[in-house]
Amino acid sequence: MNTTRLSLGQSALFWIGLAAFALTILFIDPLREVAVDDDWAYVLTVQHLLKTGSYRPYDWLAANMPFQAYWGGLFAHVLGYSFTSLRTSTLALAFLGLIAFYFLAREHHLNAIQAGLIMLALCASPLVFLFSFSFNTDVPFLACFIIAVFLYTRAIRLESYPLLFLASIAACAAILTRQFGLAIPAGVFSLWALSKEARGKVLFYSSGLILPIVAASWQLSSGILTPTWVQRHVLHRQGIFFANIETVLSNILWRPTVILQYLALFSLPFVLIASLAFALEIRQRRSIKVQVLLPAVCAIYIVGGVIYGHFANHLPWFLPYIPWGDTLAHMSRWQRAGMTLITLAGATLYAYILVLRYSTPHSWGRVPPSERLLDLCTLFLLAEHLIYYTFGDRYLLGFLPFVLIAVGRYLGSCLNRWRIAMTIVCLAMLVISAVWTRGLMAAAEAKWMAAESIRLAGVEPRHIFGSREWNHYHGVYDDYMAEIGDSIKLDSNEDFWLRFYPQRREHSQFLIVASVRPPLNEKWELVREVPYRDSLFRLQHTYVVKRGSISQ
Repeated sequence: MNTTRLSLGQSALFWIGLAAFALTILFIDPLREVAVDDDWAYVLTVQHLLKTGSYRPYDWLAANMPFQAYWGGLFAHVLGYSFTSLRTSTLALAFLGLIAFYFLAREHHLNAIQAGLIMLALCASPLVFLFSFSFNTDVPFLACFIIAVFLYTRAIRLESYPLLFLASIAACAAILTRQFGLAIPAGVFSLWALSKEARGKVLFYSSGLILPIVAASWQLSSGILTPTWVQRHVLHRQGIFFANIETVLSNILWRPTVILQYLALFSLPFVLIASLAFALEIRQRRSIKVQVLLPAVCAIYIVGGVIYGHFANHLPWFLPYIPWGDTLAHMSRWQRAGMTLITLAGATLYAYILVLRYSTPHSWGRVPPSERLLDLCTLFLLAEHLIYYTFGDRYLLGFLPFVLIAVGRYLGSCLNRWRIAMTIVCLAMLVISAVWTRGLMAAAEAKWMAAESIRLAGVEPRHIFGSREWNHYHGVYDDYMAEIGDSIKLDSNEDFWLRFYPQRREHSQFLIVASVRPPLNEKWELVREVPYRDSLFRLQHTYVVKRGSISQ
């Protein structure tokens, strides 16, 4: 009998995971008035909402996120408009998402120890942790996705209309945070259509699909009828992508190899224990096809993806392969090579585990309908990622719940047997993620404070060249749009970064820099320095310098 009742004695890892997350929040100190990555655009959307009472996404945004805007607006209304209050709204969703993930794992017949370990692994995953401290859509979408799938899964198992209604609300929240949320109603509908009792469950399933279908219809119509400038640019690029059928087909074959590698990177503790479990399988001398041929085929596929990416897409041999992997890009060549080998092994193991999940007689056919929902929603999420022209590492976080549960089911008793070691490894990963995140936020805060100190002294923002986030928050993108007008240019992104943005720096009187050594053709005067501690707690400085002359 499946049960998800919470017991203090049996769920120690559940409380350990939540307590560890809370302690890391105190360690990082989220009370920092600084933008993280692209969340400045989402913050400006909330600012417009609070000022006017109407929702309008900022023109830089591709994600249409009314739910997150109103959710963050609620926190800003209570706590006051600030980066801190909006960051708090994300942390609140992250907590709810972790709790829902634990109980989703229990719905999939993982025991309390196994569910607690995979919840801890999700919490410790570097990008999940980092973006929990921002107002980007990554973690809010992930949390809403998990909550919706958990509530649907439990509602279907119990045939509960109240839970189904709550699930449909959570699905709407996911859809109205990111367009990728359309995978949820698609998964629920497919589960219904494939059910042997489809005719008898029309009222039940349709009652759980009405609200998400309305939200999905609004999301699609809004993107077509009233798109932001970036959304129009994305639609134009998407049309070009679809026009080249060879590119579409090659991406359908290649992208899963990269997704598996990045999922291994996001869940390194489970790569280690999966390797040990696979070694035990070999010692038990099972079928040669399963032990040798299947892993070999999976390895050939994963390595083939790396080779194809290098020669066809001109990607490097070593990670990172897709955009936004700045941390990996800053590693040395040998460090990146080592990480690539580890993730190749992890991707091979994950591919092997997933094939076993669907190929054995005791797999899909014996899975209860409620538990199939996660697989179907993830399948549609995969389809979205295979046909969407943009492919970035942060987008792949939505696959983590499925992969962690699938790998957790495969590992089974191994997680129970090695629970202490796994807990230590996951906590160590959480500490590493926390130290890394704190260092990034401290450096970003120092740059932000440096630029703000000059602005508050009366200098106009257009005369200050600060961090990318500060520049955008204070109107550099608005200035660019004012220059080029409302037209769509295929090279607009390149034009902004290669022409307009460097020109803004050249015409700025004050610069925020990491070193006071100017280029040969410039003369600087040191105005201010802002100290901070980096990820290794070393004292660093950000400097405010003034140019000797301003280019006109």
